[in-house]
Amino acid sequence: MPPVPVGLILQAVGQLRSRSDDNPDNAVFDAAAGLLEHIAGTWDQQDDPTRERAAALAQALVL
Repeated sequence: MPPVPVGLILQAVGQLRSRSDDNPDNAVFDAAAGLLEHIAGTWDQQDDPTRERAAALAQALVL
């Protein structure tokens, strides 16, 4: 699998953070965005499986 660009993760964070406040799932989106933001911030320290899982989570949440 080709390397995942950290920009993909950050784009997902932005989309998750921009969700409507009246969405009942907003707490879940905020928590997921926080996790993805942490992973993106420590991208160089993450192993490939963690990066791939973060990318899969990001893609699943912003579809």
